[in-house]
Amino acid sequence: MSKTIVERDFWNDEKVIDEFSPEDKLFMMYLLTCPRGNPIGIYKIPIKIIAFEIGYSPEAVRVLLDRFETKYKKIVYDYEEQEIAILSTLKHTINRGGKPIEEMVTKKLDDVVDTNLVVKVYDHMHDWWELSNREIDKTIKNIFENEIKKREELISNTNTYINTNTNININTNTYSGTDSGNDSEECSNINDDNKSTDSGNDSYSDSWKKQVISEWNKLDKNIPKIKTLNASTDRYKMLKARINENGLDKVLEAIRSIGNSQFLQGYKTSFVITFDWFIRPNNFVKVLDGNYLDRETTSEYEKETDKFLEDFTW
Repeated sequence: MSKTIVERDFWNDEKVIDEFSPEDKLFMMYLLTCPRGNPIGIYKIPIKIIAFEIGYSPEAVRVLLDRFETKYKKIVYDYEEQEIAILSTLKHTINRGGKPIEEMVTKKLDDVVDTNLVVKVYDHMHDWWELSNREIDKTIKNIFENEIKKREELISNTNTYINTNTNININTNTYSGTDSGNDSEECSNINDDNKSTDSGNDSYSDSWKKQVISEWNKLDKNIPKIKTLNASTDRYKMLKARINENGLDKVLEAIRSIGNSQFLQGYKTSFVITFDWFIRPNNFVKVLDGNYLDRETTSEYEKETDKFLEDFTW
């Protein structure tokens, strides 16, 4: 059975003492110790699960989440990914250091889908870490910094890859001619071709995005839907990288295969696949290879499933 350590200093927090109602105190303690939580305080938890476990309606849970985010500044909740960050968790849950603790923090950070939640926790904890005399707090600070840097580099590399391919496609238009009197006409034709190419690229972009969104939203009702794929988001960049690596047809094939996995659809455990989980490099390969498809139980399949489940426990 998993255990969560909560330091008694939680009850000495000035905001808890001065501003929290009895209901607020219990709700905060639930967020720190709920079965889906972890020591870094960033984890996936749907509102309907919170409502079920604490006996509140979903509407009442939304009110509590909004209060803790906008009034108390204690949490950040991503409604799309259904991930929560309890900003001060690491003040109360880590009471010793060591290699296992460091590895656990690194692993839990790697599981987080929304990079913004990692940054929010880091910003909130930074000054506290700086003032702390404990070596483990300095180590955790460094782990967060390394994770943020790694994600920034991944996004930067993905952007470079996409931009390079785009420039190559645009600059492959060539022309030749021997009559200098036709230079103006040829330049005009090139400009027209580029405009046509740009227009075609826009149409293609709209087309593949619509295909991906359409295929994803056909999946089981348990799986969160997606509405948009905006070019400025991490989601778009990660998806574009998977398409560049495997081709659009393979991405669509992988999406369709999810419909043949009760595990990914949430009928085997509390885990339900999300789009952002799906497009992460390691996860995408496993889905594409059919590691989670329904089939006759084999020892190899059991090993793969057990390993996956271990990744969601601590």
